[in-house]
Amino acid sequence: MKISNLWIAILVCALGCAAPITPTPAPTPAIKGHVVLAIFGESGATALTTGVGNAITLTIAFRPFKQIDPTNETDWREHTIAEMRYCVGAGRACDLPARWMPFANNVRVPVNVDWIGVREYGVTAQFRDARGAIIPAGNNFAESASNWMTITGIADERTPVALQPPALQTIIANARATFPVTGKIQVGERPIIGGKAGSALDIKVKFEASSPRAEIKEMRVKISPLGRCLTSEEMNDAPWENFLAEKIYPVRVAINWQTFKAHAQYRDTQGNLSPVYCGEVVIEGMP
Repeated sequence: MKISNLWIAILVCALGCAAPITPTPAPTPAIKGHVVLAIFGESGATALTTGVGNAITLTIAFRPFKQIDPTNETDWREHTIAEMRYCVGAGRACDLPARWMPFANNVRVPVNVDWIGVREYGVTAQFRDARGAIIPAGNNFAESASNWMTITGIADERTPVALQPPALQTIIANARATFPVTGKIQVGERPIIGGKAGSALDIKVKFEASSPRAEIKEMRVKISPLGRCLTSEEMNDAPWENFLAEKIYPVRVAINWQTFKAHAQYRDTQGNLSPVYCGEVVIEGMP
């Protein structure tokens, strides 16, 4: 008896015919986004020096990014950030307010420089979406993040204190109560010098200090390319040495441009300190 092809197919299916497999689409990977904070002054400066009593404006940028892979990321243009809260003030971080506000890519903050010397000024921020879920912040993808910059207030040494506005007189008096010793530093004879790459240059650094309370006895000097003067705490690893009016520092010239920057702090015989003063010279290394 001849069996038709149809019956053969029916018998095969009865013995275990599987239904066609429908491919399941791969799940869309979740976007790993975060917000990076930046704080800067005019022209993007991340460290500022200005006269005490001046008002400056800082820009704080909140930049959404998303990861493309574990080592690369790009702008998160279609971000889901709905709200943020932030604070700005002296120090590297501050306490977040209770109030949330609509997300903005940047804000401008006025700051009155009412201090002499270096001060860190920072921002802390947190972000969330429309459902209230926290959006990670900072490069560590934390619940909140902080960033900061340094602002150095300097007094007008050309104008006698008695002729300055009363508010500035108070600021200067408070600063001198903390650092009664005053001084200067001059690095090099000219702002820019040159030499052959690989050669050695002798850079003359001149020191000057005075104290209303005692004789100047010591100084400590640190060579650091940091864009601002170091703080007194950052000078703690520099040894104290006898005060000298000048010293010679040999520098090996590198190809192209380099900066030699010296920081100095002075101390009188009673232990009174000065603020940290700094100066620099730019060196062009030629082939």
